[in-house]
Amino acid sequence: METDASMEAESGGKNKNTRAFVYDKHRNNCISVITSPSGGPYQGFRNACDFTVDVAFCIENGVDSKEECSKRQFKTVKLQPGNYEVIDAYSGGMTAKVFAVACREPFYVDPAKIIFKGTKIAADCQREKR
Repeated sequence: METDASMEAESGGKNKNTRAFVYDKHRNNCISVITSPSGGPYQGFRNACDFTVDVAFCIENGVDSKEECSKRQFKTVKLQPGNYEVIDAYSGGMTAKVFAVACREPFYVDPAKIIFKGTKIAADCQREKR
C-alpha cells in the first residue's frame, strides 16, 4: 500500500481548524491491502485493530479504479475490527497502487482536505469539537 500518513497535510496548517475540530494521529498500522479471503479475484482492506477505523483512500493503477488520486476521486470505507472490504478487482495478482489514511472512529478524514503528491497521500484525522 502506497501511503505516508506521517506526512501532515502540508498546507502550513491551513487545513486545520482548531476552533471547530479535534485532531488525532493516523492509524494506518491497522489496515493492510490483501487478496480476498473468499478466494475471489479481489483485493481490499483488512482492519487488524480492535476498534473501528474510517479509511479515506484512492487507487491509481487498479483494474476497476484508475487514476482516482490524480483526479481527486477519494473514497471512504468504515471497517469494524477484523473486517475485510473489497476495494478493487485484480487479474494475475494484485495490481492496484492504493493510497490511504486510516483514523480511529469517531475521527475521520475530510476528502476535500486530502493532499496527493504523486507517490504520497496526506490528511488529518479530525472530529468536531463537542
